Parts: sequence; structure tokens; C-alpha cells
Amino acid sequence: MALDLFAAAASHLHATLGEPGWLTLRAGPQLAVTVMLGNPGREDMVGDGPIAYSPELRWIDLLTATGAATGDLVTVSGSTWILGRAADADLLGLTKRWLGVPLVLRVGIGSIQYHLDGYPLIEWNGVEWTQEGQL
Repeated sequence: MALDLFAAAASHLHATLGEPGWLTLRAGPQLAVTVMLGNPGREDMVGDGPIAYSPELRWIDLLTATGAATGDLVTVSGSTWILGRAADADLLGLTKRWLGVPLVLRVGIGSIQYHLDGYPLIEWNGVEWTQEGQL
């Protein structure tokens, strides 16, 4: 019962302070979500060996109930990030924080195209993210 109270509070905080966005799952459709974005500092990258600091990186907080996983995409206002590294969960397991790495498509595909609703027209081909309909 007490966990339901905390889950409701976390959901309310995300709805109030978050930004509308889209979660694109590798194994499924796009889901409308509320995203809390933050800017990591250089000191936050210590220990994340293969990831170098960049001003385009974002902390991306989502409710655990969204079902997001490392490698999925989050889009907010025409910017899309890959959910990188293992997520850090809060103490109650209600939210998870990923390091968002900007999505860059292979050379020759061009820029990311977006649906009028705001989600990227992207698909997971089993190896990488590509524009829909391209091999």
C-alpha cells in the first residue's frame, strides 16, 4: 500500500515537472511518455570509460513502469537520444535514470525524420537503428 503512494507521487512529479516525449522501444512501438531531462557534468562521467563528456549528453529519467531498456530511444522536442549504460534506479525502484547519448545515424542516411506527432520514424533492424524502410 505504501509503495502505491510513492508510485503516485513519482507519477505526479513526472507529469508536473517533466516534458512530453516519446519512447521508441527496440522490440515495439512508440509510447508517449513524460521525460525529466538533466545535464550531466564532467564529474558525472568519471568511471564511464567508453563514454566521453559531451554537452549533448542528457540525464533521462523515466518511470520504471514505462518498460524502457538500455538501447531504446527517447525523443523530446525533435532531439533523440539512445538510452545508454545501465540505468540507475531510485531507492524504491519507481524511476530509472539513463545517460542519454545523441542518436547519430550512419553516414548516407541523412538526418532523422519525425512523424507529425513528434516521434522518430526509426526502426531497429536487429543490429542498429535505421530510418523506416531503409536497409
